[in-house]
Amino acid sequence: MNPKTCFSSSAILTLLVAGPVAPAQAFVYSAQSLILSFRQTDGSAQDPNLTINLGPIEAYRDSSLAIPLNSLGVSLLDDKFGNLNNLAFSASASETANGQDYPRSTVWNTKARTDVDQQSSPWQRFNTLNSSQGGTAAKISSIGSNAASQGAPQNPDTAATTPDGSAFSYHFFVGTGNFGGSFQGSVENTTGGNFSGSQSVVRSDFYEMTPGSGDGAYYGYFELQGNGNMFFVPAGAVVPEPSTYAAIAATGLVGWALVRNRRQQIKKGN
Repeated sequence: MNPKTCFSSSAILTLLVAGPVAPAQAFVYSAQSLILSFRQTDGSAQDPNLTINLGPIEAYRDSSLAIPLNSLGVSLLDDKFGNLNNLAFSASASETANGQDYPRSTVWNTKARTDVDQQSSPWQRFNTLNSSQGGTAAKISSIGSNAASQGAPQNPDTAATTPDGSAFSYHFFVGTGNFGGSFQGSVENTTGGNFSGSQSVVRSDFYEMTPGSGDGAYYGYFELQGNGNMFFVPAGAVVPEPSTYAAIAATGLVGWALVRNRRQQIKKGN
């Protein structure tokens, strides 16, 4: 088996022997946390925005294996929106200070593929003081920090909801997808009116932009499936085979390592 095609048997064993998940805690956010957010696009203002903390960015930077995301909060989509139709979503992270490993105004953003089998053209890097970097970094941070301070915690505790029309929602900061014009283009992808329950998939490429010039660094892509499953797929990897994913999901420990890293950050006071 190609080690990049799915979770390896050693990876599954590591999850099985790692021990139980720590008791639930409230939604938290810190710099360089990767946040995945969803909103309704059909004018249903009564629907909330859903923001999910996917854990530290380095878990996605360093992974060579596809990461299932359902247990981290994606499984809440049907409950919060009724179905998967007419949703807009994006994944982002930022560093607004001179943090460990990354300079101030580093941002990570998704870009929707127009062809699911073809990588998009990369986002471009800009100077620290350019609004496309600094301003966007601040708005990404605001999405996470407001979900933590103003949002309604969910189960799992990696997720929180905010009212769509509020001044602290994901929608308020992302605007029509380009963070109110501070970013170079839309970071959002959308599902259609007949997406839910279909065989369709939508994919969004994921890029890192440290201050500077040239193309952003490519990490891989996010895939949302019409059956509700969602994965992050690193460059060079593929989505896990259904049988492999089912075996891991049956343990109840999918995403455990990411949650553990997130809670280790909390204990360190980050």
